[in-house]
Amino acid sequence: MREILFKAKRVDGKGWVEGDYFYNFNDSMHVISQVIHDTGNFDEPPFDYQKLINVKPETVCQFINRKDDKKANIFSGDEVQINYGRHELQRRGLTRIGMVIYENCCYVVKIDNSEVRVPFSIISKIEVIGNIHD
Repeated sequence: MREILFKAKRVDGKGWVEGDYFYNFNDSMHVISQVIHDTGNFDEPPFDYQKLINVKPETVCQFINRKDDKKANIFSGDEVQINYGRHELQRRGLTRIGMVIYENCCYVVKIDNSEVRVPFSIISKIEVIGNIHD
C-alpha cells in the first residue's frame, strides 16, 4: 500500500517536519500532524497522541513513495543528484542534478536548466541534496 506522507517548513523556523497534512477551508490554518508514541511511566500504560505543528503552506511537499540510495524519503520539490541512462552511459558517469516534479500523472526528475525529464524507471542512482524551499 502507498504511504501518504507530507513535509513542510515550520512557521517557527525550526526546520522541516513530516507527517499528515491538514488545513481548514478558509485557509487560515495549515498543520502537519505527528503521532507521538509515549511509553508512559510505571503507573500508566503506553499511549499515542497527535502533535499539531503550524507550517508554511507554500512549502508543503508530498512523499513520492520512493527512497534515495541513502534510504532518505524523496518528496516532490526535492533537488536530487541522479545517474541515469543505458549501461554504457552509466559507466561514463552521466550524473545530473534536477528537481522532482509531478507531471503527466507521474513523478519525474526535471534536469536543471533544460527541458529534459527523466523517469524513475531509468534512474540507477539517486541522492536527495536539497529542496526548492531551502
